[in-house]
This record gives sequence, C-alpha cells and structure tokens, in this order.
Amino acid sequence: MITTNFETFEQRSKEMAWTKTPSQKIDGGGVSSQWGGTHTHFREPEPSSPRRDWQIGTGRCRDGKKNYESSVERSAGYIYGCTEDYVRVNGKKAPGRTRQFNDFVEKAKKGDIIFLHHKKVTHWGRYTGEILSHREGYNDPDYIPKGWSDAVSANEKERKHVFHIKVEQWIPVSQPFTMTPRVATLFEVTNNPIYQNPLSDGNEQR
Repeated sequence: MITTNFETFEQRSKEMAWTKTPSQKIDGGGVSSQWGGTHTHFREPEPSSPRRDWQIGTGRCRDGKKNYESSVERSAGYIYGCTEDYVRVNGKKAPGRTRQFNDFVEKAKKGDIIFLHHKKVTHWGRYTGEILSHREGYNDPDYIPKGWSDAVSANEKERKHVFHIKVEQWIPVSQPFTMTPRVATLFEVTNNPIYQNPLSDGNEQR
C-alpha cells in the first residue's frame, strides 16, 4: 500500500535506516508535498504463506512400531530412502518417497503442523524447520530410530538415507483417528476435514 499521509510516512521512514527522514511538514491535512528527504515508495509487506498440514507415518510392521516409539521419544518423524542417489543405486525402488520428501522440503515451513501416524493418527506437532541426517550438509542426529538401528547402524552407507524431521514436541490427540487411506509415508493433508480439529489433551491450541 502506498501512503501520502505525512505522519505515516515519517514513522515508516524512521524504521528504515537507509531512508532520510522528511525535514519539513505542512499544516492542514498532514500531507507533505515538499520535503528534504529521498522519495521512496513504501509498500506493506507481503502476507506470509499460509500454514500447511502434513502427515508422516511409521508403518504397521514391528520395525514401524519401534520407529514410532523413537518418534515420540525424540520429537521427530522419519523417512528413509527418499533421495535421488538412493533411487539411482536401488533402481525404481523408492521414487514415491523421493517425490514425497522433495514436496515436503520445497513447501513445508517452520510452524507447519505434522501429524504422526501408526495404525491411527495419534499425535500432532509443530515443524521446527529442521531436518537431520547423517549425510553431508545436515546436522547429525547422533542416533538411528529403533526400528532401523540393527540394519542401518552397522552400515555407514545406509545411515545417510535416514532423515529425521523435527517437531517441537508431539502432542497427543484426545481421540486417535483413522487416516484417509493412502499408501505414502509423508504427504500434505491441508484442508482435509478429518485433520481440522485434532483436540489435544493439554491446553495448547493449533
């Protein structure tokens, strides 16, 4: 929004170190047509992008249950084998997870809501904006989720394919609910009505 009101203009110019403050006011309606500063158009900041909602699952198998336990303990969700280098080495074994992870990395923002799923959706948390990994360019998580610890810990090459998506904390939903059927580990659920009111056991609000 462009303003012609002197008082508004003066206040905004003070907040911008590189803009000179107007040196002359005129009486009346508070509109300045002559002043000793630098002409600058002041626009309101663009609105921030809306919050998105996501779901991450651990799988129903025994290893999935162990990873679910690690998720709750460590305030994280896990995804494995979701990068282009993994797909190149293993053929077309995980192109779906690669698309899911890339979509999350591209669109997710700090403060987004992530739902945790194991058989049912049981928790939700706020994304911290941090993803941990044993690969170069990421902060090291210093641990492997329980479900993958035996297979991955002994194999240095496999460790780099595990990603830890961090939340502030996992908050239990008051009533676990069944997800919309979908064969995927990590996906967006924004505007899906069954995720719109996951009442927590505490007082924190979404």
